Amino acid sequence: MKCLIQHNPEYVSLAWGAMKFLFVAFVNHENACSTLAKGLCQIGSILPRAELSLILYPTKRMKRAVAELYANIIKFLVRSKRWYEEGKLKHIWHSLSRPSELRYADLLENVKERSELIETLSASGAQAEQREIHRKIDHEGSQLTVMHEEVRELKAIIMSCFSHPR
Repeated sequence: MKCLIQHNPEYVSLAWGAMKFLFVAFVNHENACSTLAKGLCQIGSILPRAELSLILYPTKRMKRAVAELYANIIKFLVRSKRWYEEGKLKHIWHSLSRPSELRYADLLENVKERSELIETLSASGAQAEQREIHRKIDHEGSQLTVMHEEVRELKAIIMSCFSHPR
């Protein structure tokens, strides 16, 4: 056998090629499973924050961003469902012909981008609220200053009435 391998490298390369084919198929299949699991975990952590942002800041832009997020999530789930319904032979074939990076990366990137947009819109909404609260506090502070001045004037009038005997 040793002699056969040393003198006929073309047979060894055929065997190695077949083994490499199987290794790549198994690794890509594992990557597909991992990508789906990571994608579902990512979606699971995004959804509660998106819902809270929509409740707190229900602007047109926020509603549109959340709708686009949901659309991309649904597209990802539909592709995932199709993959889960495939048989073993199709899994092997698609692990070679359509790796998970090509099959799911676009949707997961879109989900991430929409999530970041929602976070940005939430932060902007929070800043706008904070600015409005600051404006109201300034207004109340100026009214309080006026009231203090009026109290001083009334106190001066009252003191002048009691300090001068009739």
